[in-house]
Amino acid sequence: MNIYLVSIRSSEDFPYMEKWDVYDSFVVQCESKDRARRIHPSAGPSLKYVEDMQVWVNKRIKGPDQVYGDDNKHHLFGWIKGRDIDKLAVELIGTALPDAKEDIILVSYYAG
Repeated sequence: MNIYLVSIRSSEDFPYMEKWDVYDSFVVQCESKDRARRIHPSAGPSLKYVEDMQVWVNKRIKGPDQVYGDDNKHHLFGWIKGRDIDKLAVELIGTALPDAKEDIILVSYYAG
């Protein structure tokens, strides 16, 4: 299990994002860079990234609010659109303890 910093390289890559009430980065422990890109900073492992839909889905919620990261601005929840995960910068910054579980360690959020 590794520790990664996931961040937005440039706001130009995500012109739809607001200037406030958004995440700009987070630190996560997980298996790979690829997995780190697919974690949503607001809910971490409780959201599942669905590859063919390019969105995050919260299985605990029913209805339209269970989808995060689609083209509906209300569904961004302070993060990027699911189709843009390859634009994120992901940097290996450490190694987690052997018994660590996938989880978010820290987030950076600009409150408005």
